[in-house]
Amino acid sequence: MACIPLYIVLFLFIKLSSADDCVINNIGKNASWELQLIKHLRCNYNSRYPPNTNESFVEVNAKFMMKYFNFDATEELFSIHTWLILYWVDDRLKWTPENYGGLEKIDIYNHNIWYPALRLMNGDAEFDYKDVYMVPCTIEHTGDVTCLQIIYDNTVCSTKLWDWPYDSQVCKLEVGVWKYPMKKINIIFAKKAVNMLVAGYGGEWDITDYKQEEDQGSNTQLRIFFTLERHGEILAAITIYPAVIFGVLTLTSLMIDVRRNLRLGLICFSLANQLLQLNVLAELIPKHSAAHPSLVLYYRGSIILTILVVLLSIILKSLCRKDKMPSALIERVSDYVVNSRLKYIIWKWEYEEEKCKVWMDFASLINSVVLYVFTITYICMYAVYVPQPIPFN
Repeated sequence: MACIPLYIVLFLFIKLSSADDCVINNIGKNASWELQLIKHLRCNYNSRYPPNTNESFVEVNAKFMMKYFNFDATEELFSIHTWLILYWVDDRLKWTPENYGGLEKIDIYNHNIWYPALRLMNGDAEFDYKDVYMVPCTIEHTGDVTCLQIIYDNTVCSTKLWDWPYDSQVCKLEVGVWKYPMKKINIIFAKKAVNMLVAGYGGEWDITDYKQEEDQGSNTQLRIFFTLERHGEILAAITIYPAVIFGVLTLTSLMIDVRRNLRLGLICFSLANQLLQLNVLAELIPKHSAAHPSLVLYYRGSIILTILVVLLSIILKSLCRKDKMPSALIERVSDYVVNSRLKYIIWKWEYEEEKCKVWMDFASLINSVVLYVFTITYICMYAVYVPQPIPFN
């Protein structure tokens, strides 16, 4: 007896396994009605064309639910993860529940129906076609369609660093419809188009506010402006507090007797640390921004003032060592200040030798004037160039 070839046995087994008449039907009753309903709904249904309406456009309601965001100030990149809820009415998808086992709604993917895919007009091009064709939707027997689209996207957000590290940035998202003629779709956004209640905040930034602008007649139908504020406490401890401390150190050195080496050593210590702080700023400040922080101007001004104090200390120290009597003009000015009420605001140093009295009085006068002028200068620089924390509203 000839053996039956093995491939014939496999063919018969596969044929019997794929037979239409199954002994056991694992499809539930509701699933059977749903499959029949989907088959009937897709009959003569063209997903390329929007719903038939008496108007020249289709109204689609949209709502965003922000899940997470991140702002990379170094790369000037604003990243979002959001849910987009879309709702519209398609009369072609209506049915009578009684004809389909009482089925009132079904779940389906958007590639089976007409879908007004929204996209970020100013987002990355690589995200244009991502996650658009497998969007879950729910269709009710009245023709109401609700879809939930998940959007991951990036957009460029130019930084303004004048108030760094207590800076705030405004990042813009532009929303429009992809693939379909804009004149046929009218996106209706809620009064608050973005729900922020479930948002996960992104690292060192918070979204403190946003505003929206709608323009249904253009390609970009919605513009959302997010206001982001940086958590600058740590950066301030590294950059701002040392700047203030070294400024106070420079002013304090002006109160020390110019003849003591401690004064010059304290000024040089302040100057060296301020120069080191410039390297710290260079590492921390975002590189891509065209503007520079105002704090850099404060450091520049403080370094210039500290260098002037170094030169002043050297000059005044040499004056105090002079044995030659000063000119009559210097002597008259010194005597006038010492014998008037101005002597109460002069920071004088002690001296023993009578021959250096005039030079010491004159050096004290010059040093006091510089002390008051530089103090006022530091106060002005602090008020203009040192950023302050953003008030909590």
